[in-house]
This record gives sequence, C-alpha cells and structure tokens, in this order.
Amino acid sequence: MVPVGYITLPNLPPISAMLSRQGVSTAPGISTFGGWPGLYAGTQAQKRKKRVASFVHVSVKGYFTIFLLGWIQMLKENVIFLKEAFLEFQSTGTIFPTSRWAAEALITPLISRKSRKPLRILELGPGTGSVTVPILESMQAGDELVVCEINHRFMSALKERLSENQHYLRIQDKVKFFCCPMQDLPEAGHFDVIVCAIPFSNLDLGTVQDIFTKLRRMSHEETVMTFYEYIALRSIGKVVSPPKNRERLKQIDSFFENIFSNHLTDRIRIYLNVLPIHVYTLRDLHELPVAA
Repeated sequence: MVPVGYITLPNLPPISAMLSRQGVSTAPGISTFGGWPGLYAGTQAQKRKKRVASFVHVSVKGYFTIFLLGWIQMLKENVIFLKEAFLEFQSTGTIFPTSRWAAEALITPLISRKSRKPLRILELGPGTGSVTVPILESMQAGDELVVCEINHRFMSALKERLSENQHYLRIQDKVKFFCCPMQDLPEAGHFDVIVCAIPFSNLDLGTVQDIFTKLRRMSHEETVMTFYEYIALRSIGKVVSPPKNRERLKQIDSFFENIFSNHLTDRIRIYLNVLPIHVYTLRDLHELPVAA
C-alpha cells in the first residue's frame, strides 16, 4: 500500500500504467516528496562510482491526477448513495457510504484475531463496498466470504469496484454474491463472522424478526455479529415521527432491548462518519430469543 496525500494507492502497476498514458515514464522505487511518501517517475542512474539510485518520480501533473482520481471515486460512491436514498431509502437507510473508521470497527472480529482457523464470513448490505474492501484485505488463507445485497444497482457498482481490486482478484473463488433479501439467502452451513449494514430502524418489526430468525439458523455457538445504527436516530424518531411510525420504532426499540440484554458484548461510538454511529457486537446468536 502506497499512501499519497490523503488517498491510498493499493496497486502500483495500474498507477504506473496510468502515468505512462499521461506521458510520464515510470520505474520501480519509493522515496519522499515534500514530507509525504511520493512516487518518482524516471530512472536516475548516477554515473559516479559511489552508488546507483533508482526512483519513481511523479511530475506535478501525475501527482495531481492521482489525487483527483481518488476524489472522483469517492464522489462517484456518494452520488450512487444519494440516488438510491431517493429511490429506495427504506432498504438503503443512508445517503453516504460508511467511513473507513466505521468499517474498521465493523470488522473488528476479523482484525482482532492474531492466529485463527479459516472463517466463513457473511456481509449483509455491502452497498458499494466501503466495508467489503477492508474485509477482503483482512481475509486469510481458507477464509470464505458471502456477500448479500438487496439493491441490484449497488451490487453492480460493487462488482465493478472489485473487478480491479487486487485483494478480491487474489481470492475471488472464495467470494460469492447474492442479490436478494437476506431472508432469501441460501442456508448452506453456519457463519463465523457476520457484518451487517441492514437499516433495521427503517423496517417493520415482522421483517426485523424474520432477519434475526434467519441469523439464528445461520449461526453457531462462536458466531460473532457486528452491525451499526445512527446514534439517537430511533430516540429522535419516537419523538418527531408521525404516530404510526412512532409505534413502529417503539416496537423495534423493545425488540433490540431484549436482544441486547443477553447478547450485546460491545458498543463503540464512531463520530468520524456521516452521521455518527454506534457499532454493536452480538454473540451467542444461536440462542437469540426469536422463533427457530
């Protein structure tokens, strides 16, 4: 990983190819540029006998191009979320993708294990992949990932994004995609880690119960699940929403109070996200107080 400015370049060869198209020759090597790690284009072989140094030197034009591409990718994801928020807000639940700080908190069950057996991982509601990519980066030999997204436009954007991701390309035979409601996901064995971005506060109680009933069947005694909710969203909704919606939120609130009483093991506040969120960790999902 080569950090440049505020973005991270995950793969040097494609960047080199890009710079070549900009008319900048490239050669291997990494050095510093203005206090930041930078790329240097062009090989400089000192004719003196002391030593021969090789750098990749990026011109101002090439450096700006890399920075601009990072912003374009971020804006592209935000535009997709904004569009889907207007079209399918009930299933989208947000207008911005998850921040990298929130993503790190959601995948804590993966990155906190120094030595472990191969894991089966389930990601629910990946959107455009802001959490999928860190999951792929954290996967080890033998791990498997199942990705379930209800929105077909998000799924298309996700697959397009991963098509050039080196971590995905390395283990793509271990990744399966399902574009369907979580309740329709095939039940083929249990999962060790479940990372969920389903907007429960947007759903009715019956749908939330169906989802957790399915999660119970797909879990074993060591399964760990993480999911998030916007801080105080349900509390605010119970005050300012129309009466029918207030009643629905009270039912959701009561449901999660029951879940949290015996299964919540951690709650983390993430303020570096739009909007701030709570990331919850649940265990013993195979004993959830829902219909089996």
